[in-house]
Amino acid sequence: VQKGIYYCATSREVVRDMIVKVVLNKRSEELVLEDGTTIEGMLKKLGLYPDAHIVLRGRTPLPLTDSPKDGEELRIIKVASGG
Repeated sequence: VQKGIYYCATSREVVRDMIVKVVLNKRSEELVLEDGTTIEGMLKKLGLYPDAHIVLRGRTPLPLTDSPKDGEELRIIKVASGG
């Protein structure tokens, strides 16, 4: 997995990538995300519904508006509900 720094012609800003390790269903993978990506954006990139998953940093649930930090490990838990 490679991260980089590049220039975005649309926004005319320098954009940096970050690598986040994600653990889901006892499998882990490294994701390259654009700096500033939210937890919601990360879940969507993984093809997961944000309202059906909880993302944890350690044992702390993260709001969908938070951003992951470069190099950290996050755990994703599927939420089950029913009657």
